[in-house]
Order: sequence, then structure tokens, then C-alpha cells
Amino acid sequence: MLLENGMQRLKNLHLLLVEDDVQIRQSFVKTLSHFFDTIHEASNGIEALELFHQHRIDFVLTDFAMPQMSAPQFIKTLRQYNPTLPIAIISNYDDKETILECIPLHLIGYIFKPLTYTKLKTFLEETLLPTLEATKRHFTFTHDTYMEGTKLCVRKVVHTLTLYEMRLIEMLALHWGDVVPFVALESYVYGDESLNKSGLKNLVYRIKKKYDFPYIQNIKELGYTLEVPQ
Repeated sequence: MLLENGMQRLKNLHLLLVEDDVQIRQSFVKTLSHFFDTIHEASNGIEALELFHQHRIDFVLTDFAMPQMSAPQFIKTLRQYNPTLPIAIISNYDDKETILECIPLHLIGYIFKPLTYTKLKTFLEETLLPTLEATKRHFTFTHDTYMEGTKLCVRKVVHTLTLYEMRLIEMLALHWGDVVPFVALESYVYGDESLNKSGLKNLVYRIKKKYDFPYIQNIKELGYTLEVPQ
């Protein structure tokens, strides 16, 4: 059941695929679409960086040998914006020695071509899902805004959240796209502590203003939701 829930979680992730060969990329997309609903395609590192800045990206799968920008250069640039984004390399067996260049860039792993359904499924189950579980309090909101535990990074500025602030953002991120009722949110954030009615409203206001985090929206008489431009 846990594995099934994990694989279902992948459906909601936004994948960035970088592969310069059109036919190979189309083949990859066909295989990847069994697991991911949203796949952004790029033919080189420069295109990939543009997509990274335009969309929410949760996982990057990139070819090693690319024109215009090498994989190490591309990954190093990504790391400047998001040091914990899950990144994996897909490559030929011949590139195994060269892949060692990317180890300092904190890859979660690599897959050797050809990319088959079985090989991909094994990688997702044994590598990506455990990585996501280990960093389940990591949420990527935009290309330069993410939360890692009590740290909220907004446009390269890192803020330390209070416990209540972290819980509120975490609850909304866990139910991304849904409206979280006021009562459920208050219970998750404050537990059994007594609170006046304006407490949650003040907390949301403080997060939005203090950290320049405008994505929390009040749905009148229902609750709060997270709305981030995709």
C-alpha cells in the first residue's frame, strides 16, 4: 500500500526531461508518461534552464552528453537555485567514468540507456521514492522558492520559519490544489492549544508579508489553499 501511494504521488510531480535526440526523447516520454502526468521536455541545458525558470519542477532527468551545455554545467547551475532538487542522469555505459564528475553535485542516481519500463520503475521505486520520503518536508513552489524543513528559500534568500509557520505551509503543500478547511488547518498547526479566531488569519498574513510568499489564498468560509503559477 505504501509503495502504491508513493507511485501515485509521482503522478503529481512535474518532471523536467533533457535529451537532445528527438526520437529518443519521444521514446522516453512514452515510458515516463506511465508514471508522470506532467513532463517538460528540453533538447539541451539552455532550454532546460528556461523551462526550470518558467515552471515548477520537482524532478530532473537529464542526458549526460548534451550540446551547448554539459550535464555538469547544467546541474551546477540548477544547484545555485535549488540545492536539494532531485536530479538523475540517464546515459550510455560508455559515460560511466565521466559521470563521476557529477558526484559532487549530489545526484540521486543514474540510469543507463535504453530506458525500459522495468528499468525506470525499479529506479523510481528504489531511488526516487526513498529520496522523496527522506525529504518529505521539502516542497518546491517555483524555480527559486522552496521549503526544506524549517527553511524557506525565496529568491535565494533563506528564512527560518517558526514551528507554526512551517506546519501551516507544510499542510497546504501536502494538499496542494485542494482547499484545507479552517478547522483541519488549525488542528494541524496548533494541536490542542487554545487559539482565538483571528490567530490563523494573522499567521497567514505574517507569512505572506514577512517572507514575500503570496501563494496562500483564503477561500471564503471554506479554508485556505495553495495557488502557485505553473
